Amino acid sequence: MEQENCSHHGKFKMIVVLVLVLGAVALGVLAILRDKIMQNDQYQFSVTAQGKVTAPPDIATTDFSVQSAISKNIGDIVKDGNTKMNAIIAALTALKIDKADIQTTQYQLNPIYNYPVIFSGSNGNNSNQTVLQGYQLTEGITVKIRNLNIVGDAIQAAISAGANQTGGVSFTIDDQDKLKGEARADAIAKAVQKADDIAKQSGLKLGKLINVSENVSPIPYYANSLDMKALGGGIAASAPTPSIQSGSLEITDDVILTYKVK
Repeated sequence: MEQENCSHHGKFKMIVVLVLVLGAVALGVLAILRDKIMQNDQYQFSVTAQGKVTAPPDIATTDFSVQSAISKNIGDIVKDGNTKMNAIIAALTALKIDKADIQTTQYQLNPIYNYPVIFSGSNGNNSNQTVLQGYQLTEGITVKIRNLNIVGDAIQAAISAGANQTGGVSFTIDDQDKLKGEARADAIAKAVQKADDIAKQSGLKLGKLINVSENVSPIPYYANSLDMKALGGGIAASAPTPSIQSGSLEITDDVILTYKVK
């Protein structure tokens, strides 16, 4: 019995020693892996570059509004406003602007007050009172013009038809994805060349590319304000045709390339 107990006790010691050895080995392996991971994180190289593409805009957007005179007869101002707005839309569609590119963006009927009016009551005390002067209707549309050669004609036609307010003209590009792709390709090519140049100049040995990130700037637009008085403001029977220049737009894309370092 004593020998059997000694045998079991010896086996237990061996198991404990084996567990301790395996634990020490595991800790050593984890330490090596941790150091390797940390070294891998430390030995990285990133480079940034910006790609650019310049292109002419192909869409012009402008706003036209009809603001009525102040009147207490709502029916009259609604009828007059609708008549003028229908005339504006007809003038624009006559220039082959699709009705799908004409959107109503404002239809607002507001009471107009004169206040305060100060008068003396029968008791001699002053009092304030708001007085309804009438109502004013504002109808507005946003127009997308795809033929930039007729932007000035469209403005002239809308004003001659009765528009007396405008938000100006802005230009943008319809197919943005294609241009963004070209700007991205330019940025990546520049970043790769930049990384190679820095590696050669510094003696750095680049490994494989491990990450790419980008920051795409929104497509810009060029805005141009209009002087309604100079154009006639809907008062002149035939407003002069403005000269509108669309210019060009610049699309940019910034990329960051991250490499392993050998």
